[in-house]
Amino acid sequence: IPASLGVSAIRQYHVNSLAVPRKAKEAIGGIAKLTHADGRTMVINVEYNQLDPLLRATGYPD
Repeated sequence: IPASLGVSAIRQYHVNSLAVPRKAKEAIGGIAKLTHADGRTMVINVEYNQLDPLLRATGYPD
């Protein structure tokens, strides 16, 4: 965490996220890159209660 705070300060980030590996079905959210069919992308936080339905809806049943 101290290193990410240092990078945020040096680069003058307004927002920065730190992620750690998660296990399937773990009740924590995740950072996800969403890609639309037309090529648009966004990187967002997906809350844990929305992550499973999102993955299932996009072709990842497990």
